[in-house]
Amino acid sequence: GGALFTVRLPIADRSRLTGRQVLVVDDDERLAALVTAALRAAGAVVHSAANAEEVADTGAGWRFDCAVFDYRLPGIDGVAAAARLPGLPIMLVSSDETAAAALATSGREHAWFMAKPFPMDDLLDALSLLLARQS
Repeated sequence: GGALFTVRLPIADRSRLTGRQVLVVDDDERLAALVTAALRAAGAVVHSAANAEEVADTGAGWRFDCAVFDYRLPGIDGVAAAARLPGLPIMLVSSDETAAAALATSGREHAWFMAKPFPMDDLLDALSLLLARQS
């Protein structure tokens, strides 16, 4: 007797990023440029915004597959800014230790958190896994 369990874990596959529309929202120009360059090198089509007001403008007419939001943005935080694009899978990034808790209490589905600083490879792999959940 006994029980048999099967666990299937997804494998990171950056090819999932190819051709995907990704929104990057960060007021840190240097980090936004690094994330944008890494995503473009992985084949993603990247759109960027520096604050929540630009999210509304950038989001008009576009269908994004996922987004990377910084938690600390001018005006409102990244969780509130992401709320302007309901249903969009997001990766919230921050060095603020309260960011993960804010995301967890938002009730948002398909939202993950990554602490800064992070290796860019880890971000790309995590986004590929986030996108795999949408397939």
